Amino acid sequence: MRVCFGIVILFSFEVLLSTINWAICKAIDLLELLKREEEMLSAQSRKTVKDTAKRVQYSRPAQPITFATFAQDVLQGSA
Repeated sequence: MRVCFGIVILFSFEVLLSTINWAICKAIDLLELLKREEEMLSAQSRKTVKDTAKRVQYSRPAQPITFATFAQDVLQGSA
């Protein structure tokens, strides 16, 4: 009976170690996925900044609004 009990404990210990190993591997996989996602978001952000800089470079500034124009907009109900 003692031998069987020892085998059960050994088997349980192996199951525990394999479960811990699996959890560590999954955690490493998740960290790698997060790193790739961060790299992709960073690249997208850099592209967006470059595109915005190009648009700003070629866009014309808006016409300044005067008080009279604003007052007229208020009277017409569009302000």
